[in-house]
Amino acid sequence: MLRRSLFILFWLLLPSVTTAQPSHTQKDLNEERVIASLWQQESPEFEALVYQTYNFATDSLPELLKSTPKSKKPAIVVDIDDTLLKSAGYFSSLIGTNDKRTIERSNHWWQNKALPDLPGAKYFLTRANDSGIEIFYISGRFNSVKKAALTNLRALGFPIKSEEQLLFQETDKNTISKESKRASIRNKGYFILMLIGDQLEDLGPAINASLPQKRHWLYNNQNHLGKDWFYIPNLIYGSWETTVNGNLTRPTLEEQRLARIAALNNSYYPELKDPLYAHQSTSAFLWQHASAESDASALQTFNRIDQVTSKIDKTQTSNPAITIALNGSVLEYMPATPGPDDQPDKHYQWFSRLFDDSNLVAGVNETLLNAKNQGYDIFYVADTALSSMGGNNSQEKRQLLAEKLEASGLPHHDEKHILLSSDYCPNEESNCPTEHKTRALSSGLHDGKKYTLVLQIGNLLSDFELPKINNKQDVAGYKELFGRQYFLIPCPLHHDSLFKATGQEQLTTNDHETMARIRRDKAKEASD
Repeated sequence: MLRRSLFILFWLLLPSVTTAQPSHTQKDLNEERVIASLWQQESPEFEALVYQTYNFATDSLPELLKSTPKSKKPAIVVDIDDTLLKSAGYFSSLIGTNDKRTIERSNHWWQNKALPDLPGAKYFLTRANDSGIEIFYISGRFNSVKKAALTNLRALGFPIKSEEQLLFQETDKNTISKESKRASIRNKGYFILMLIGDQLEDLGPAINASLPQKRHWLYNNQNHLGKDWFYIPNLIYGSWETTVNGNLTRPTLEEQRLARIAALNNSYYPELKDPLYAHQSTSAFLWQHASAESDASALQTFNRIDQVTSKIDKTQTSNPAITIALNGSVLEYMPATPGPDDQPDKHYQWFSRLFDDSNLVAGVNETLLNAKNQGYDIFYVADTALSSMGGNNSQEKRQLLAEKLEASGLPHHDEKHILLSSDYCPNEESNCPTEHKTRALSSGLHDGKKYTLVLQIGNLLSDFELPKINNKQDVAGYKELFGRQYFLIPCPLHHDSLFKATGQEQLTTNDHETMARIRRDKAKEASD
């Protein structure tokens, strides 16, 4: 009887074991892309960054074309998804579901979805084609959907003379690396002028290894960035995910979650107080804090700035100067609060600690030192949070920032070269647009010298002398300026950028569930 009772007890317990749900589901993994999807698909800053990248490529074309050996035919190799076509919606459409990326789902998407083009892409490739350059489109898509892709690209006006210009995967089971495809182009007698893509593998034979190894490869090749390699940020998916997973060959969802949390231990991610906001921002955090791709994007911008500053005739320019946003363009972005709206009374205690531990953005030190050595004055513009912390008055606050700049080895780390958010504001406002600061520099109001502002560097459109831009549609009117006068560093976690992407005045409130649903719905809307 006892044995039978034990058997019944075991039988009753068995269903709870066999039907137990995994602690981290595919739906949870999809949820991690919400903030990345919003920023990449809806923020005006991302729109401007894409224009900037294609402006870089356009301006590099004449000089690169001259470098073509007489025995070779010039060519450009470009990726398709999230380089020419807006494909991020594929992943955003999975948000809120337990569905995942599969070969069958991907093929159906590619076969049936007519995707829009990214800004600036068609103009650039048309110009290259008109210059006699052959365009090759390399993709991870399969040959079975090549005709659909060809139809999509041609309908948008991309220059394609022959289907042979599209190099896709031969079969579902036979993956050929993009470097092998580029080698086949060279073997046909072409000289590849430039490479364009949203993954490091689109730019060269990047090793798919640990983050330190990948960064080592990147820095060994950094001189290509902004010259003949052009990178477009992709926070939603990419090889950086594989890098985060380390040596795991087929990681489970739980193993992926643990690897991602471990990768973010050195960021402020573990201290976010709104757990749903933290969950939804995971992919954006990983790209910003645990990927070589984030470094690549910043290095590309600073390399291009080096090229621009070195070509300006300073004998014809009176007191040339550069402004740069301190939070997010010089120092890695520091959120003002950890929630981002948690306990205002501890607001500056939190921010001060982040400020003390903050690192420099990749490439900024070398570029600013080069500019100083060429005769440029560098002016650092502090945002409201940086301008409010520490010290009892403006002089003490400036001194605090100057000490950080000096400790970081940055040029012009004196108080004169630091502009607080309240400087030159009308009616004693605590914060006003950048134009009030730049007007003071150019008029001589700042220190008696009339500076010529050659270029501006920032991570928000509000860091530039532009009218207020509230959505990505407004960016097109200023597309010629990005990468020429205004230079953007990607900062997908900046709250001001995300406010515009979500259409909300706040990213989190005490009602975490409602705000999470709003962000989720907005991300899915962007994929439609």
